[in-house]
Amino acid sequence: MAGVTIRESYGLEEWVVVQRERYQQLALRAHQQAAEHALRTRQLELGLHHARALAEIAPFYEAGVRLLLRFYGQMGQKLAAEQAYEQFCHLLAAELGVEPTAETTTLHQRIQEMRWPIPHQLPPTVPLATTAPDHLSTLAARLAAPHCRLLTLTSPNTAELLPLAVALADQRGGEYLDGIWGVELGGGETVPSAVGRALAVPPSALLEVLRGRELLLLLHQFDPHDEAAVAWVLEVVESCPAVQLLITAPEPLCLRVEWLG
Repeated sequence: MAGVTIRESYGLEEWVVVQRERYQQLALRAHQQAAEHALRTRQLELGLHHARALAEIAPFYEAGVRLLLRFYGQMGQKLAAEQAYEQFCHLLAAELGVEPTAETTTLHQRIQEMRWPIPHQLPPTVPLATTAPDHLSTLAARLAAPHCRLLTLTSPNTAELLPLAVALADQRGGEYLDGIWGVELGGGETVPSAVGRALAVPPSALLEVLRGRELLLLLHQFDPHDEAAVAWVLEVVESCPAVQLLITAPEPLCLRVEWLG
């Protein structure tokens, strides 16, 4: 801006403010997208770098703070998560006179109560065919949708769905503070009993335990004609807000909340 004096630069300060805000928003979006991708792919050190940068750029942005807490949780750094949460609480109280939202507080509590290392217990299977990456990406996008609580993969031969389901669950591994649990059904055992056995929880206490967990539950070879099992799945969806279900079955369960793959 050579040759332009301050007196001649009417609106310059406003332009600078607008541009600064624009570039800050671009940086915020870039760090958030990079952190979210790193969380999905379990690149924890890289993701933590972006989450910290996001918190520095926008210290009042709660979604950014939750990302930071998630990385600390995934890395087993409960003390760091506690300190980050307390700093955020003090900032909100001092500057705005408010408290964190229930979503942030619940996440903080889950991190303090979570087990480490995070369990990832999936059934053994053969590798996914190399011809299926596009299908896998489509299913991953559905499972990542904010309102997808139940995704059902269907085929008359449910056994052939297991490699796809395991690959899909494994790809989402970094998203759940209480891990991924695969349960193979059949043999006359009820679904709550099989899930309880996998999680080492009595069936009578299973729903209460799941209400406080954040996990992905893979149910393989589900019988959609078992009315009690379908009713239990619906109860989990309705009463356990942080539990997501991935099911393989010969047919859809025909539930309103069901997404199909």
